Amino acid sequence: MKLIMMSVLAAMLFVPGSCIIAQGVRKAPATAGKLGDRWSWALSQAGEAQFKQGGWIAYSIDRLMGEDSWVGSHRTYPGSEEVSLYETITGVHIENPADDLRDAARKALSRSERKRTEKKVMKEVAFLFRFSDPSAIESQIQEVQPTNMNLSVDLEGLPLIWLGKASTEESLDLLKKLFQKSSSVKQKRRVIMAYGMHDSPAAFGLLKAVVEGNDQTNVRRDAAFWIGQQNSSEALGFLTKTARNEASQDVAEQAVFAISQIGTEASIDVLIDLGKNGPHREVRKKAVFWLGQQASERVVETLKDFAYNNDDVEVQKQAVFALTQIHGNGGLSEIIRIAKTHSNPKIRKQAIFWLGQSDDPKAFETIVEIAKGK
Repeated sequence: MKLIMMSVLAAMLFVPGSCIIAQGVRKAPATAGKLGDRWSWALSQAGEAQFKQGGWIAYSIDRLMGEDSWVGSHRTYPGSEEVSLYETITGVHIENPADDLRDAARKALSRSERKRTEKKVMKEVAFLFRFSDPSAIESQIQEVQPTNMNLSVDLEGLPLIWLGKASTEESLDLLKKLFQKSSSVKQKRRVIMAYGMHDSPAAFGLLKAVVEGNDQTNVRRDAAFWIGQQNSSEALGFLTKTARNEASQDVAEQAVFAISQIGTEASIDVLIDLGKNGPHREVRKKAVFWLGQQASERVVETLKDFAYNNDDVEVQKQAVFALTQIHGNGGLSEIIRIAKTHSNPKIRKQAIFWLGQSDDPKAFETIVEIAKGK
C-alpha cells in the first residue's frame, strides 16, 4: 500500500478482498444510543483487565474542510507499514489513488495561494482520548488527538474503544461535560482544542464563554486562538471587543493574533484600527506586526503610514520590521526610503539594520550609499 507524507488528503478506495485484522479495538454496539450513552458504555468497558494499563476512547464527526487540508500528523510515507485509523478500526485495506509524490508536492506548495478559495468538502475527523487510569477517565485525560480517518495514529500499543460517528452537537455536549470535569489546566486546554476543531456556531459559543470566564490565562488564551479559526463575522466582532477591553494583556494580545488568522478585508481593517487606537502599546505593536503577515495590497501603504506618522516610536519600529515580512520583498522599497529620509535617526537606524539582514542587492547598495554619505 502506498501512502504519502504530504498535506494532501485524497479520496479513499476500498480494495475488494483485501483485509487487515483490526486488533485491540472494541466497538460500541449498534444499540448503544447517542454519543453520551456510548461514552457511558465505554467507561464501563474501561474497567476490564484489557485496559488496566490504559487505552483510548474515540469517535468521529463530519467536518467541512478544504479539499487539500487535513487534521492530524502524517506519520506515513511510501513503503511504510503504517495503517490508517480507518483501517485499524474496520480491518479493511485502503488504497490512496493520489500516490504521485510530485503531484502531492505541487499541491502542497500552491496551497497557500489557494487557501482562501479552496473548495470545501465534508471529511470525517476522529477525536481520540487517551487515558491511563480507568477509574478516573473523565477528569484525567492524558491526551486528545484529532485526526482524519485516513491518517495513521500511534496508539502506543494500547487498546481502543471505538464509539462510531456522532453529530457535531453530540460531540460538543460531551466535550462541555469533559471541560467541566477537568482536573487540570492541561486537560482543559486539550478540550479547548477539540472545541475549536468543530466548525459550528455552538463551538463559538462555548469558546466565547471560556474567554469571558474565570479560568486560567492559558485556557482563556487558547479559547481566543480557536475563536480565530471559526472565521465568522461574529468571531471577528468578539475578538475585536476582547482586544480592546480585556484586562489580561496576554489574552488581549492573543485576540489580536486570532484576528490576523481570519484573513479577510474586515479583519485587516480591525488590525489597522488596533494599530492606531489599541488600548496599550503591546496591542498596537502586535496589530502592526500581524499586518505584515497579511497578503493585501493595502498593507504596505498602511505600514508606511505607521512608520512615519504614529506617535509611538516603538510602534514605528514595529512597522519597519513588519515591512520586512511582506512577501516577496514587497516592503523593501519603503524600508530603503525610511533608511534614507525618515526624520527620526532611531527609525532610520532600525531600517538600516533590517536592510543589513536582507540578501537583496538593492539593500546592500543602499547601505553602501548611506555609509558613503550619499
